[in-house]
Amino acid sequence: MSPLLRRLLLAALLQLAPAQAPVSQPDASGHQKKVVSWIDVYARATCQPREVVVPLTMELMGTVAKQLVPSCVTVQRCGGCCPDDGLECVPTGQHQVRMQILMIRYPSSQLGEMSLEEHSQCECRPKKRESAVKPDRVSTPHHRPQPRSVPGWDPAGAPSPADITHPTPAPGPSAHAAPSAASALTPGPAAAAADAAASSVVKGGA
Repeated sequence: MSPLLRRLLLAALLQLAPAQAPVSQPDASGHQKKVVSWIDVYARATCQPREVVVPLTMELMGTVAKQLVPSCVTVQRCGGCCPDDGLECVPTGQHQVRMQILMIRYPSSQLGEMSLEEHSQCECRPKKRESAVKPDRVSTPHHRPQPRSVPGWDPAGAPSPADITHPTPAPGPSAHAAPSAASALTPGPAAAAADAAASSVVKGGA
């Protein structure tokens, strides 16, 4: 049901409520039981300051207990129903009230004062979202260490050339050294052709 339709229905019920008088019904003993009218039920349930019981905590000081008398007090606090599930009853006016409390600390006792909050005005307001009350951990940025703080990494996350250590080559023949004796004695194509021609001449003369 939409909020607008709910308000219209509530207004219609408020107009019809005075015309419908509560009907008393007899109980088992034959006595008439009074029925609380709808308008009274609604008025009592609305968001307003109402008397509530607040327990007072018992404090321990070492091994000696300090007892408070009374152990609970009554104060005015906001409470009641709101016309929509998205609303809550919150205080719009409050003040501090001081009360005398008897504090018993064996073997002596004394009167003390305690300040408590009372609500003087209440109103139905939209409920606060959980994200507004508790910050979302997912949205909290995680602090990552800067790349420069890690040796061997540049801002892009790749190894920095200045920080890379090249291994020193082991002593031995260089890759660009002169050819070995075996490769120097190997005849090339021209020398092989000259040797073949000389061999054929020698055979022909023989």
